[in-house]
Amino acid sequence: MTSKIQVRTLSVRDEITPDLIWSKYSVIQQLVFWILAIAAWHLLQWLGGTYPQFTIPIWRYTIRVRSYFYTGDFAGMVLLGLLAGAGILAVILVGDYLVAKIRNEPPLKHILRNRHILPRTSKQQHLALLIGVNAGVFEEIFFRGGIFAFLLFVFQSTELAILVTSVIFALLHAPLQGWYSSVLIFLVGVFLNLLMLYTGSYYAPIFCHILVNIGNLFIIPAFFEQKLRDPVNRSTFMEKHPES
Repeated sequence: MTSKIQVRTLSVRDEITPDLIWSKYSVIQQLVFWILAIAAWHLLQWLGGTYPQFTIPIWRYTIRVRSYFYTGDFAGMVLLGLLAGAGILAVILVGDYLVAKIRNEPPLKHILRNRHILPRTSKQQHLALLIGVNAGVFEEIFFRGGIFAFLLFVFQSTELAILVTSVIFALLHAPLQGWYSSVLIFLVGVFLNLLMLYTGSYYAPIFCHILVNIGNLFIIPAFFEQKLRDPVNRSTFMEKHPES
C-alpha cells in the first residue's frame, strides 16, 4: 500500500503567509547568516596571512570595511538615522498616494500591499521585531559594508558599486514583496549607501533601516488598518485581497 505525500509549492507570492515568515526557522536563518559572514571574514584574514599575493588586496578591503565602524558622535548618528528613516517612510507614503491617484485606485491597495505577510499573533510580532532589528544591523554591514567595498575594488567606481549593491539588495526582496516594493527598496538602498558615505559610519544607516522595518511592519499597518473598518474601504480592499 502506497501513500501519496502532497508537497505544497508556493508559486504565487500571496500564498506566502505570516506563519511561514515569522517563525523559529527565520531566526535560525538569521543566525546562519551571521555564522557564514563571520566565517567568511576569518577566511579572508587567513588568506591574507597565508598567501602573500592576497595580503595587500585583502588588507585594503578589510581596512575599508572596518573604517565605517565610526565611533565618534554615536548619539548624533542614531538621531540622524532615525530622522532619515522617518523621512523615508513619509516619502513612501506620499509615493503610494501619488501612484494610487495616477492609477485611479484606492490608496490602501498600495499602502497595505504586503498586508498578507504582516505578523498577526503576539509570537509572530515578537519574532518580527527581533528579525526586523537584526536585519537592519546585518544587512547594512553586509550590503553597505562587505558587498559595496568589494564592488568598489572590482569596478573602481563609487557610482557603479552603489548601483549594483542596491540592485542585489532589491532583487533579494523581490520574491517576498513583489516588484513594486522592490523598486522602492532599490531607491532606499541607494539612499542608505549615500548616507553611509556621507557620515562615514554604519550607525546612521543601521538605525534608519531599523526604523523603516519597524514602520513597515508595525506603525503604518496599525494606523491604516483602522481605515479598513470603514465598510467602503474594506469592500474595495477585499476585491484585491480576498484572502485578507
